[in-house]
Amino acid sequence: MSVGMLEQEKGALPAPPKPSEPTGSGEKDGERKKMPLPAPQPVKGACSRGLDLLALGLVLLLLALFWYYYPQMPAKVPIYFGAEGQVSAWSRRSFLGIYPILGLVFFLVLTRLIRRPDILNFGPVKITQQNHDKQYRMARKFLVILRFLMLGLLNIMFYNTAYAALSGQVLITDSVTTMLGLAILISPFIWRSMAARL
Repeated sequence: MSVGMLEQEKGALPAPPKPSEPTGSGEKDGERKKMPLPAPQPVKGACSRGLDLLALGLVLLLLALFWYYYPQMPAKVPIYFGAEGQVSAWSRRSFLGIYPILGLVFFLVLTRLIRRPDILNFGPVKITQQNHDKQYRMARKFLVILRFLMLGLLNIMFYNTAYAALSGQVLITDSVTTMLGLAILISPFIWRSMAARL
């Protein structure tokens, strides 16, 4: 019997670690495993269902407007208007099909994000265990309003184009004011999200 084995039996040397036992923590100094964030709670309540139905109604309205006006459209329709209402660009009437397609895509994508706000990119705001509930809640409110605004805007734009093509008159000419109004409505949500990032 070797001297090393005798000393090990006497307790002078520690027993070598078993292969099944980890020899270390498996983590570098200063590294910690990230705790997974809990999944967002499912959206419930009559208000949520009502807003979903309202958004779906706007999609159906857009499809109905397209179905009603498309057969009446001339071969070329105005698609862009200047500040004073003059037509700046024309296109074939088949271009109008982009409105219901965009409406359906916006509805499906934004509705999915409302149900799963955790897959959003929150930009400079880091989602943590402390702020995830508040950030998800604000993101949902923002997306609900954005969905309503985008679908409403598509309906207005389509009707404006159809009205101009059939009557030669323009209902809404100032697109800059429209976009500025959207920015004003959206900016408070961005500000609140930045303020609640901690």
